[in-house]
This record gives sequence, structure tokens and C-alpha cells, in this order.
Amino acid sequence: MRAKDIMTENVVTVTRDMGVPDVAKLLLERNISGVPVVDDNGAVVGIVTEGDLIQRKGAGETGSRHSSWWLRLFGDPSDSAGQYIKTHGMRAADIMTRDVLTVDAETPTGDIARIMAERHIKRVPVVSDGLLVGIVSRSNLLRGMVTRESTGSPSADDRSIKDAIQK
Repeated sequence: MRAKDIMTENVVTVTRDMGVPDVAKLLLERNISGVPVVDDNGAVVGIVTEGDLIQRKGAGETGSRHSSWWLRLFGDPSDSAGQYIKTHGMRAADIMTRDVLTVDAETPTGDIARIMAERHIKRVPVVSDGLLVGIVSRSNLLRGMVTRESTGSPSADDRSIKDAIQK
């Protein structure tokens, strides 16, 4: 099986300028845990997850984890500035993870599962020619595993049925 066999094709996305409260509301309304941030052409420029939003909320509370003051003395000042923006920013661009790992539609699902496990990520955008065409989440992988175990690998007929249903 490949990414194209299991990916969600109609991906909910946001722009860099969408407000953080609107991103949070969208995640809740759509019952999703993360959303790619795309530019005007549909290229992935980041991703905002529930983790980003929870980290943001936790940063302003008393008792939250902060690095030791003496460790910050030896750190890169731009790291502190970046963390401040991530926890206090008002737009998706401020809080998104910028270094997004992507795969193409032909990537084997086993490779995707390994990447997700090694990187501790829950979703991977699927791109073609630099543009977003889908997303593979842990639930997509699970559905793919169940399908494969009950029916074997998808055939060309399986793909054409999937395409017909999604149109």
C-alpha cells in the first residue's frame, strides 16, 4: 500500500494569517488534531496541531515548565525570541511548526509509519509537485492495516472504486 491508497484527499487547511482562536475552533469543529498551513498556491508552509495550541496555553500558566535561567544564559537568544512568539503570537504563522516533513503519493505506508514513529508525529502531508494533495494520519494508517489484513493489498480495481466513491 502507498500513501495514495489511504490518504485523506480533501484536507482542511488554514492560511498563515488565520487567527489562533479561529484555528482552534476549526480543529474542534472538524474533530481533527492538526491542520496544514498553506500559501496562496497550496504549498505546505507549516502545520498547527493541538500540541501547539496546548503548549501555547500552558506557557502562560504558573507552574509551567521553563528552562533554568542559567541554561538560558548559554542558549541562543533567537531561540528565546522564537519561543516567545510561538506562545504569544496571534496568527497561524506565529505558532505553526515550520519544518514540516512531507511525503509523496507513492511513498509506501510502511515507510510512513516508520517516519511517524521515529519523528513522534501524528500526521504527514502528502505533496505532489510541491503542492498539498492529501494527508496521512495515524487513523489512516490503522484503516489501511485493517483493510490489508482483511482483503490483502489494494488492487487497481480497489483504487478505481475509491476514486469513484470520492468523486
